[in-house]
Amino acid sequence: MDPELLKGATRGNKSLVEDLLARTEIAISASRDDALSAQDRGASVLLGVTMGGNTALHIAATNGHLELAQLICKRERSLLVARNVMLETPLHCAARAGHDTIVSFIVTSFTSEGEDDRAGNRMAIRARNRDEETALHLAVQNGHIDIAKELMSADPGLASMVDEQGISPLYLAVMAGSVALLHAILGSSSSTTPTNVSYAGPNGQTAMHAAAFLQNSAEIVEELLRRNQMLAKCADNLESTPLHYATSDGNAKMVAAIKPIWSAVAVMGVFINQCPNLDELLDNQRRILFHTAIEHKRIEMVQYVCRRSELVKLMNVETIKEIHLYIRQ
Repeated sequence: MDPELLKGATRGNKSLVEDLLARTEIAISASRDDALSAQDRGASVLLGVTMGGNTALHIAATNGHLELAQLICKRERSLLVARNVMLETPLHCAARAGHDTIVSFIVTSFTSEGEDDRAGNRMAIRARNRDEETALHLAVQNGHIDIAKELMSADPGLASMVDEQGISPLYLAVMAGSVALLHAILGSSSSTTPTNVSYAGPNGQTAMHAAAFLQNSAEIVEELLRRNQMLAKCADNLESTPLHYATSDGNAKMVAAIKPIWSAVAVMGVFINQCPNLDELLDNQRRILFHTAIEHKRIEMVQYVCRRSELVKLMNVETIKEIHLYIRQ
């Protein structure tokens, strides 16, 4: 890259870049090279890159220089989709840095007047870097809510894309504990939820698993369950559900939020896995859970305990008497 171009792009010095382009055009004209117009050859200066493969537009986007970005795109539109060594486009750079005006300009440029290649526009907005991350991933990672909204408005399909670790933008939003980012991706109501939104996270986890790590996640959990109640029952690659996560982490609020989605038997299965000494847990009347199930006539729980070999030790003489009494009633 021309040193003056690098300096101008970094500092946002539009006049310096304009002067460089003008001088290049004059030099080309003086050489009487008719193969390309002077303006085209002048614009070719903009094709230079840094050691990291960044073009002048990458640099302007990273530093938030909107007017310079507009000038560069006017002279060399191809730079909108140029990739650096990390396979990132200027849109990635602007989204990471939080420059919403440049993100808006780039997105609008993809669909500007006379541009009718819808598939090409979609591919440009959905471009992935070396880690398979889209611009939406980077915006969410860095907490840029307005940019997430802008990108989702331009292409709701971004919500369905996961990176190389299987992580969706929604999972990242939940990990950040941000209800605002959650709404930016899902919309403000269930009717606006993208149809192909991904809740996926690493190792088979979902956004609900991510929520289980948060101690103040009640609003996030409520929102996720309102959109998709099945998230409460999804297991990761180790067959652990969000309820497993919440109980093992002592997240009582999370357990309370998820439990209504589960049947009593399913919840009991989780507690058995997390608490091997279940038979030693007593209430204030020194009763084990089996006595309580019988007292409240929870037949499905009684049947479940009778079927589980590891719970046979709960079946003592007193409990058997209570079962007979229950049957006679």
